[in-house]
Amino acid sequence: MQEIFPDLKEKSGKFAGKMLASKLTLSQIQQLKLIDGFDGQIHRVPTLREALEVAKGKVWIDLDLKEMDLNKLVELTQEFGTDNLLAYNRNADKLKEVNDKTGILSDSF
Repeated sequence: MQEIFPDLKEKSGKFAGKMLASKLTLSQIQQLKLIDGFDGQIHRVPTLREALEVAKGKVWIDLDLKEMDLNKLVELTQEFGTDNLLAYNRNADKLKEVNDKTGILSDSF
């Protein structure tokens, strides 16, 4: 990670070598490479829009809504629908707001 982003500080302790995605820009995240453990293919991290395009009508997507732009999420759900989306978060009030504005099925844990 530091080879790609030397100015970013990594976590210490049991999280050594890991970095919060929320601390990276979209541009930085898209520079990261995902290596498929099955066939070794290399992929970049998709945006939510790209994931929704690929998944529509095929698989469920679990959205962990730790941090979000609710207005953008509303736009995406209006474009792609919510038939294959499930949202979860520890904050039941936040989930209710998401459900009220988007219609996404939700659960709190």
